[in-house]
Amino acid sequence: MILDEGWVSAAEAKMRGRFTTPSDCDCHVWTRGRDWDGYGIVRIGTVSYRAHRVAWMLSALLPIPDGLYVCHVCDNPPCVNSRHLFLGTPRQNNRDRADKGAMFGVTREAITRINTGRNWSYVRAPEAVSALAARR
Repeated sequence: MILDEGWVSAAEAKMRGRFTTPSDCDCHVWTRGRDWDGYGIVRIGTVSYRAHRVAWMLSALLPIPDGLYVCHVCDNPPCVNSRHLFLGTPRQNNRDRADKGAMFGVTREAITRINTGRNWSYVRAPEAVSALAARR
């Protein structure tokens, strides 16, 4: 992929104003469509991209090298804050997740954010789960 001026302009226009920054963190949370894994999706021309990958490319003004992932320091899939993104191999990404205590792609921090309503506030835990969480 080549990042020409037309692609960069189109990508900037598509990304502008499509995220919010919650008061409790400095993530830039994508507010438009997401895929099944929670990553933002943005369509540029006829191609759909994960929004965090576009954010990284716009920040670096480089295409993502083959075989590398755009990983999140924050482990928040809808985050498009380029300061939270870094390139890594699949092995580095798996190691990073394991080092942070991620299980099934979910960190303890992410679970805490869900339980406290800071992420996925529209999801309500069943009363039994809420009662168990309150005892801890």
